[in-house]
Amino acid sequence: MITAPLFALFAACTYEEPFQIENLSGTVVVPRAAATREIVDPDGVVQPPLTDSRFIGPIYLGLYASMLGPNEVASYPHPEVGPQIGDVQSDAYPYGGTTVGDLRFACFEALSCKVVSDRFVDFDDVVSFFKDTLYLPFEDAAGEVVESGDLMRHTCYDLLEVYTDEEVNLTASDENEDGKIDDLDLQFQENADGDFAAEFTIWQQEMVYDNDDVENDAAAFSLWAFADQPSATEFNFVTCDDSNGAGLFIGEYAEEYYGGRVRQDVLNVPSNYITGGDYVASEAFVWENADDRPVITLDWEVL
Repeated sequence: MITAPLFALFAACTYEEPFQIENLSGTVVVPRAAATREIVDPDGVVQPPLTDSRFIGPIYLGLYASMLGPNEVASYPHPEVGPQIGDVQSDAYPYGGTTVGDLRFACFEALSCKVVSDRFVDFDDVVSFFKDTLYLPFEDAAGEVVESGDLMRHTCYDLLEVYTDEEVNLTASDENEDGKIDDLDLQFQENADGDFAAEFTIWQQEMVYDNDDVENDAAAFSLWAFADQPSATEFNFVTCDDSNGAGLFIGEYAEEYYGGRVRQDVLNVPSNYITGGDYVASEAFVWENADDRPVITLDWEVL
């Protein structure tokens, strides 16, 4: 039994950790130009410009100590980095981050590193986009061109050993809870300016303060973001490692391949993966307190 004086002594020695864990939310805006492409058809004819949110690649958002201007680390605004050690690219040491759209395993080898989550309404949408919009039809393990969303669905169910589209986690769900799944359930929606906006949340982020000044909410990190845009010819993503990810055998054909996955140091060394045609934020947002709801715009196209 603990006596009252001893209990008081324990209470006096209690140390309250100066941690503040928050869910940080905001909006990322991608310019219309990033969602617009001219596709070359199989006859070599350039088609009229097409604007479609499916052209928007994964968006990487990171929390960094501070930002530097163009031509200090790269030709574009870039987070502050640590010292250079030999030939190893300097690390930006992010505090945390998230993505808007994840690179997904899409059940066919030809789609490795080419499909981002929350860009497609359903499996028919995936098939028609690659076959009819990009003119990049893909084949199944038997060498037959995939024509049906049902075939893609059943292939995913079989390989992943799941029973619902939600478990595949590739296509949209009823986000607005209106009882149907359509374009309004996709992450990116066109705004009044004709650009595309999506909500994001950085879950369970520890707030970082100058001199542990939690009382004054003087946050000490900056939000910055970039878009990894798909390549012009193959529609794949630099941030995806096609030599890793799920390795699977395809039924009777015993065909093994890697499904691809995001590279592990994308937020640490973003300049390794940002190439011409990608978009970055020209300005970071200094997160002063957890209640802020920033809008960060990817307004700088990398040339």
